[in-house]
Amino acid sequence: MFPGVSEKEDECLLMFANQYLSKVNRRTRVASRSPGQYLILLSALLAGCGSAASDTFIHDVDHALKSGDRVRIAALMDWEGWRASGGADPGKLRMVLPAGPLTRTRALAEREYLYNDAEGKSWRLRLVETKGGLKVLALPRACPAGGMRRGPIGDAPVPASPTPPSETFTPLECWPLPK
Repeated sequence: MFPGVSEKEDECLLMFANQYLSKVNRRTRVASRSPGQYLILLSALLAGCGSAASDTFIHDVDHALKSGDRVRIAALMDWEGWRASGGADPGKLRMVLPAGPLTRTRALAEREYLYNDAEGKSWRLRLVETKGGLKVLALPRACPAGGMRRGPIGDAPVPASPTPPSETFTPLECWPLPK
C-alpha cells in the first residue's frame, strides 16, 4: 500500500494513521484519502515508525545501559565524532552514568530518547548516523557546567572560553537542560 517502505514499516504507518484518524474523530480510513492528504499524513507519521535496524540498536543500548558495563556501552558510542571534535582518547576516560537501573520511558524525536534513573530524574540519549550505522552521541559531561551561557547581543563575537579537556564521557545528558 505504501510505496518504497518495508512490510513492517507499512503496517506501522497504517496503524499510526488509523490511530490518528480515530483521535480526530474521523471514520475515514487512510486507504480512502486523496494523494495530497495521504502525503501530509504520511510525513507526520514517519517519525513514529523506526526501522528494524534502529529498533534493534536502541534495544542494544537499553541492555547496555541496564548492565552499566563500560565496555558494552563504549562499543555503541560514536568515537569517530568524539575524536573529530577534539575529544581525548576514549580508553583513558572514566564513564559517568546516573544511578541505575536506567529505563527508557519514551522517544523525544526520531533519534532522541528519554530515560529515567532510580531517583526518577530524566536523561536524554541522542543517536547519530555514522558511516557504520547508528551510534550513541558521546558527551564530555552529563550537564553543562554552570548551566547555559547567555549569548552575545547583536553581532558581537562570542568570547572564547578555554575548555579544559574532559576526563569523563557519558551517553546521557540531564533533561531538560538547566537554564
